[in-house]
Amino acid sequence: MLTQTSKIDQTGRVLLSQPMLEALGLSAETEVEIVLTESEIVIKPKLPEVEIPGKPAEQPAPPPLDDDREKARQALREAGLLTELHPDLIRLANLNVSLEDVQASLARAGGKPLSEIILEQRGPNDHP
Repeated sequence: MLTQTSKIDQTGRVLLSQPMLEALGLSAETEVEIVLTESEIVIKPKLPEVEIPGKPAEQPAPPPLDDDREKARQALREAGLLTELHPDLIRLANLNVSLEDVQASLARAGGKPLSEIILEQRGPNDHP
């Protein structure tokens, strides 16, 4: 994990170090997405829009998360059961794809159902 301490200047800008930029694959004029959650600001590379064959290019924005869901996510984070993806994985991931798209792709490829893959990756269930 890479950490950095910066000050916000008078115009609201924050300077990121070169190692931080390189770790995310960013350079001058790279477009980034800034996300404000309940307790943090997340800066990540803006991913290009990917068109999925047979699917309209524009999709409606997901509904906002309700307070109970965010509280549950926070409780899971505090218990160490929920972590954020590493920036390298986020950069590789297509965050605009839906569950139905993934399931359809797996079905076309003739692979295992998504639920089986997830269970294999999770390992044995040690919780009763």
